[in-house]
Order: sequence, then C-alpha cells, then structure tokens
Amino acid sequence: MVCFWEGYAQKLEAGKSFQEKVPAAHFVGVHKFVAAVYAGCLDHEPISTAKCRFLGVFSSPEFEVGGRDNAAGNLVITTERQEYSWHAEDLGSSRLVRATLVNKSEQTFYARLGDAMIGSIDQEDLHVAYGSHGHLEQRQAPHSWRELPPGLLIEGVRFVALRPQQAHRLLVHLYSLQGNETGQFRVRVDYFERIDPPEGATPQVDYSNVFTIAR
Repeated sequence: MVCFWEGYAQKLEAGKSFQEKVPAAHFVGVHKFVAAVYAGCLDHEPISTAKCRFLGVFSSPEFEVGGRDNAAGNLVITTERQEYSWHAEDLGSSRLVRATLVNKSEQTFYARLGDAMIGSIDQEDLHVAYGSHGHLEQRQAPHSWRELPPGLLIEGVRFVALRPQQAHRLLVHLYSLQGNETGQFRVRVDYFERIDPPEGATPQVDYSNVFTIAR
C-alpha cells in the first residue's frame, strides 16, 4: 500500500504571484515546473473535495540545473519560444531565432554582438553571427554540447555595451545550417568587463534556456 497527502489548494489572487524555493543540489539536469490550476475552490479543503473548476496544466520554460559550465548569472537570455521547426513560416526566410537579452547586474559589460555597419556602441538589436561573442550550441548528451556555425552579417560584428538593467533583442542567425540540424539547442554569450580585453582574456559566460528545433 502506498499513501500520500494531496495537500490543500494554494490560493492565488488576481495580480499576485506565488513563489516556492526548491533545493537544486540533487536535481542536476533539464527540468520544467508544471502546475495544475483550478478556480472556485473551497477554503481549507483538499483539492479532491474542494469543488474546484479545473482550468488546465501550465508549465514553465525548460531550465537546466548544473551543466552550465560556470555561468556567471549576469545576463538573462530567453528565447521567444521553446519549440521551433525549419518550416519557412516558423523561423522565417531569414531563419532567425529571436530572444531577449537583459543585463540584470549593476555593471556594464561588453561583447562583440553588435552590427559593424552601425557606428554606435549602444545597439538595441544584437546578433549571434559569425565572429561574434554569441554562440549556438547543440546538445549531444545530458551535459555535452557542441558549437554550430552561425550565419554571417554582411558588414561583420563589433563590440557593444550591455548596460545595467537594459534589455536587447538578440537575433540568432541560423541560415548557415540549411535546415539540417534538429534537437535541443541553447545560446551562449561571452562578455567582458572591458571593451578592449587583453588577448587571451577569459570571458564571463551566460546561457539561454534550452529550446528545440524539429524538422
């Protein structure tokens, strides 16, 4: 016989948020949070007897515990979607994965992510392209990734500033892959505290969520 306690419904009022901390040390791997959501539940009753109305099951984006190769945690990189396909109506004729990059720290960092055709050090659109500090990686095993060649920008790439609390559009150029690669992917961004890091300087590194591309 197996016994378990289903617990009480956790009430969440409109416009409010719920937060719960889960110790991560023993959960290395790729995960997502899943929650069954109900409405109209009676107070102080288990779910099964609270006369709830079931609204559906909702899940978070995938995230990874461990295996992030010493991510610094200053940049938050989030793709617009979790799943893509190589169909033109999905990634578009330019074959772009669009993401948001936000510097959550209080320090300005620098990375070769800008369009060299634009002279400014401050650019709203950033690029994962050939020669940039943005990298597209494909999962080979639970904690093994290989880098894939991104597409080219005609004028090349240049250093730009990643200023505190500032959000950017990050465009991941995939057209060089010609629709041949499928599976799980992530974006890696290398960045520095100086706009002119010495040769061989070790960058700080952060990663996007994991996303999939199907045929």
